[in-house]
Parts: sequence; C-alpha cells; structure tokens
Amino acid sequence: MHEAVRFRSLQSYGYILRGAAGTLALRIFAAVLTLILAWSLARILGVTDYGTYTYALAWVNFLAIPACLGTDRLLVRLMAVYSAQNDWAMARGILRWSGSLALRASIALALIAFGICLFSSSYMNQAARQTLLISLLALPFLVLTNLRQSALLGMQQVLRGQLSEMIFRPLLALALLASLYFASGERLSAPVAAALNSVASVVAFLTAGKLLKLSLPPSFKVNPSKYKTTEWTRSALPLLLVATLGIISTQTETLILGALKGMEAVSYFTVANRGADLIPLALLILSVPLAPAYARLWAAREVEELERVARLSTYASLLLALPVALAFIFYGQIFLSLFGPEFTQAQPTLVILSIGQLFNVMTGSLGLLLVMSGHEREVAVATVVSIIIKILLCALLIKSRGVVGAAFARSVSLIAWNLLLLRFVYKKLAINPTVFGKLSLEGRDGD
Repeated sequence: MHEAVRFRSLQSYGYILRGAAGTLALRIFAAVLTLILAWSLARILGVTDYGTYTYALAWVNFLAIPACLGTDRLLVRLMAVYSAQNDWAMARGILRWSGSLALRASIALALIAFGICLFSSSYMNQAARQTLLISLLALPFLVLTNLRQSALLGMQQVLRGQLSEMIFRPLLALALLASLYFASGERLSAPVAAALNSVASVVAFLTAGKLLKLSLPPSFKVNPSKYKTTEWTRSALPLLLVATLGIISTQTETLILGALKGMEAVSYFTVANRGADLIPLALLILSVPLAPAYARLWAAREVEELERVARLSTYASLLLALPVALAFIFYGQIFLSLFGPEFTQAQPTLVILSIGQLFNVMTGSLGLLLVMSGHEREVAVATVVSIIIKILLCALLIKSRGVVGAAFARSVSLIAWNLLLLRFVYKKLAINPTVFGKLSLEGRDGD
C-alpha cells in the first residue's frame, strides 16, 4: 500500500511540477511585465491621473466577476472532468452555454454602469468619468477572455490558459503606451491610457479564442452540444457568490479610498499593493496546476495525498515568499522610489500589506482547496465575514489614517479570512495544509 501511495504521490507531484515549471517562468515574466507597465503608467500619467486610471480599472474588474456569473470557475472544474472522460459533447455544451450567458450579462452590466456614470456628473470629475466610460468598453472582452482561459486551464493547458491575460494584454498595452508617449513627447491622460487598455483587451480576447481552438480535439467539432443547464446553474451560483465576494474584498479599499480621499491616495495604495502582491506569487503560480489536481484527488477521496500535495505547495511558496516580504518590510523605499520619489511615503502601507500577505502564504491555498472539493459555501461564509471586517475597518480608519488605514483593513481582514478558511478545511476535509502542520511524503501508518 505504501508503494501505491508513493506512486500516486509521484504522479501528482510530477504533474504539478511540470505545470509549475512552465508557469514559474510565465508568472515571473508576467510579474516583471506588470511592474514595468505600472511603473510606466505612474511615470507617464503622474500621481493623479494614475490614480484615476487605476480607479476606473478597479470598477471594470469589479464588474467582470459578476458578469462571469460563476461560469469561469465552473469551467475549470467541469472541463477537467469532461476532457478526462472524452465527453466533448458536454464540453461543447458548457462552453456555448457559459459564453452566451456571460456575454449577455457583461453587456447588460456595462450599459447599466454607462448610464450611472453619465448621470453622476456631480459626484465625479470629467477626467474620471471619461476614463471609466472608455474602460467599460473592455468589459465584455475581459469576461469572454476569462472564460476561454478557464476552459484551457480545465483541459490542463496551463501555459496557454494564462498567455492572453498575463502576457499579450499587458505587453500590447505597454507597447501602445510607449509608442504614443514617445510620439507625442508629453504626458498622457488617464482617458488615453484607458483607451489603449481597451484595445489591448480586444487583442487578448482574440488571442485566447485562437489558443482555445488550437487546443480542442477534432472530436469536439463533430459532436453535437449537450446541456445540463439546471445542474450547471445550480453549481455556478455558489461560485458566483464566492467570486463576487472575492472581488468585493479585493477592490473595497481602492473604491473607498477613491471616494473618501481622492485619486492620489488610490495611486499610493495601488503602488504599495503592487509590491505586496509579489509576496504570494509562488502560491499563485502553484494554484494553476493545483486546481485540477485538487479536484481529482478529492473526487477519488485520496485525502492523505491531497494533504501532502497541499502542504508541500505551502512550504515551497513560503520559501520564495519570505525573502521578498523581508525585503519590502526593511527596504521597501527602494522599490517605491522606482515609481517616483513621491511614492516613498507609502512605505508604512507596504510594510502592513507585506505582513498580511506573508501570513496568507503561510496558510496555503485554503480557498482553492475548498472550491475544488465542492465547498464553495464555506468560502462564501469566510469571505462575507472578512468583507464585513474590512468595511468596518475602512469606515473607521480611512478617513483618519488614509492609505495606512486602508492597508491595515486589508491585512487584518486577510488574516481573518485565512483563519476561518483553515477552520473549514480542517472540519470538511480533515487536513492541515499550512506550514504549522507536519510535512510527510510517506503514507500514514496502516496504509
């Protein structure tokens, strides 16, 4: 029995390492590219316009999640199942169903936001309104790109599933931004940057469609579509709730900062958060190949193997995250100064955000474990609690402490979220994937 466990371990680790190896290079390149794009935008736009651009983009990203209606995460899970079973009729059906549903939802949300934006002139200056209106044009393309990438990830096309959004879109946006800046010889405005981002989003959408088409087998085209609309809808709704709560949690500080403290505060918080987001990079890298692996291991009730794989990924993530976190905590001014000397005042914000992200890495991919094992409701409960904590702290601290208050609200709510998720993981899955548990690559006694 020990030999069987070790063989399954090697299979699981082999798949994860293959996926992570390719993803590692891709993610590192994407992280560097994103930082270069953020640095270029901050330098070319200036503090206020960069904050305006970031604020508009936060609203678009916020709307993109409910527009997907939970079908993006459902696609990862079910495309993994249907491709493994060679059930391409069902795969064709869910791709058509999810795409049609998400397209209609994204257009409807964009039109609603468009109308609200046009009639809110008294609450928003002209530059912010123009930037948001232009950014909303990218919403349907952003949503459909997300679905196509989710389908690719479900089919274990890990690299192809990340190329469009992580590489092609920011690379094209950076090229367009640099070309226009050098051609004009002067600073650009936030609406112009939003227009360039919308063009890049369209190209990313077309690229994702081509990559998906290349990855589908010939039998996909000849099989008629089959549908399980009721079952899919029932599965998608909890995922929609989890995803919507997640984006609310992610964007809360930015949206409240913009409303209470203005675009400069948004700019400082965004730059500090860009740095802190590098800390869980390894955890995010591993989550791509881990998602279908977790789903398969739980479906086969290989609980001990699931725990070993999850905890090993946590240790590996912490090994890479710890030096980055310590560098930001003690020498963060160097990173912040790259965006401009005025951004160094965000050092306390970067320290607070780094501490929260380090704790996040130490607990591992708890949310992913619960979602891939079908326990979306527990993730929703934990997310609701963390959002309530965050909103309360934002209301109490942002007005008096500004950007530092927003950072404190984010870190405290992130720690609370992970503690609640850990409780649910232990209760529902009976495993401990954190660095505080004992790592074992062997089978337990009695196997």
